[in-house]
Amino acid sequence: MRRIASALAIASLVPAQLLAADLTLGARTEVWYDDNVLGTDTDEVSDAEVLLSPTIDVSERWGTVDAELNFKPNYEFFLDEKDLRGLNYAADGRFEWNPTARSSFELKDTFLRYRSLRLLTSAQGGTPAESGARDKFFRNVAQLIGSHRLTPIDVVQLSGSFSLWKFDEGNRFDQETFGAELSYQHSVSRAFSFGTGASYSRLRIEQRGAIPQRDTDYVNLSLIANYEPADTLLVSFSAGPTWVRQPRVDSPALVRLDLYPFFGNAIIVGNVPSTCPTLSTGEFFLGLGCNLTTASPGTQLYLDLLQRAVDPVFFAGANKDRDDITYFADVSVERQWETASLSLTYRRDEGSNSGAGFSSVADLVELRGGVRPLRELALTAAVSWENREETQTGSQFVTVLDTLPASGSLPAIAYLVPVGVRAVSGSGSSASVETLGVLLNASYQITPRAQLTSAVTWRDQNADLTSSFNDYERFQVMLGINVELEPIRW
Repeated sequence: MRRIASALAIASLVPAQLLAADLTLGARTEVWYDDNVLGTDTDEVSDAEVLLSPTIDVSERWGTVDAELNFKPNYEFFLDEKDLRGLNYAADGRFEWNPTARSSFELKDTFLRYRSLRLLTSAQGGTPAESGARDKFFRNVAQLIGSHRLTPIDVVQLSGSFSLWKFDEGNRFDQETFGAELSYQHSVSRAFSFGTGASYSRLRIEQRGAIPQRDTDYVNLSLIANYEPADTLLVSFSAGPTWVRQPRVDSPALVRLDLYPFFGNAIIVGNVPSTCPTLSTGEFFLGLGCNLTTASPGTQLYLDLLQRAVDPVFFAGANKDRDDITYFADVSVERQWETASLSLTYRRDEGSNSGAGFSSVADLVELRGGVRPLRELALTAAVSWENREETQTGSQFVTVLDTLPASGSLPAIAYLVPVGVRAVSGSGSSASVETLGVLLNASYQITPRAQLTSAVTWRDQNADLTSSFNDYERFQVMLGINVELEPIRW
């Protein structure tokens, strides 16, 4: 009892502001209609669903520290497609520390476990390309930002980030991205500031089957400028050259195919080249007159050869280092009126790959407008266009004439016939995915703690055959209500 009394006495001496914390409970219910729930270009399936989501928000201020934690699980209840029903999880947190009036540190983290990329809104990191069906995925994004004001008009900022994507679907590639950015800005006047920035990031696409791990590095230098002549107008600019580097990958680039030559039902396992006919170049080829050695059906050698037909033939150093120069940019114009807003954005960066299987450079153009005809009513409309292109040209598969090396107890076989294909970098056409989207959104504030929401979206995706994505068109309608209880403060 004495210890408890002492603890209470000490707690009573702590200023109330140091212990300020809020717990806010709420719920979100949405009804969706989707005319293409599987995101396919053929045999489209439409369905309606009810999305049920409790929300838990915790915020706390401890002197110079601010912290937030939000947890939003949801359950998707499809009316017809019962196999698509399931539980999703979303959580995010923020920790901010201001040790001095001139310095600040912020740590942010977002965790998602979703059954569909459809639920990934622009506020959660962009809506990346989809490959059809249900793209079940896990994603975690962490960012640490440090900012220091050298003088009243000079600011330097350093940040680091890490993101991780993992997919349940076999046609997706797990990947991670980590990077760092350093920037400096100088204020010439209240309305104009300029500076420079440098960034580095590496995208690592994890190995999947016989496809090896691949890395892509992005190094960017940018000029930065911001012009804000009034509180209602902001022009921001950031652009500069970017070096894209893909280190060499030593991998099995010669893939063994079932191309054994047969003599009747027997597999040809050898020949004497001097007894074979020749090409116009003087090279021997397998043809009439060759002195052959064969493996007959039912023999162990015959069975071993059939099994070996699917083994890869390793060819070290199939791909070389690749270096390209391009540019990254982030340009936006925002205009505010008393009851309306309008913004135009152009962005070019590495894009959010989301298991695409290739690193990319993505261009995004978005026009967004909003109007508030009533204090309680807000309307938003947006049109966006995005194009993702592979950072290197695609591979061309070339037929290989070669000798199969020895494998275990099997001898080397000099066929002088095609034995596989080799992927040759730097030829063929690059993969790309182009997306056009339209969003109409409305929200009505019923009470300070209750809000009606609705949305209409249309999305059209067009992909190259080499990109592993598919074409599709999708139309969605949503009607929902968000409710929050009064915060519980302690």
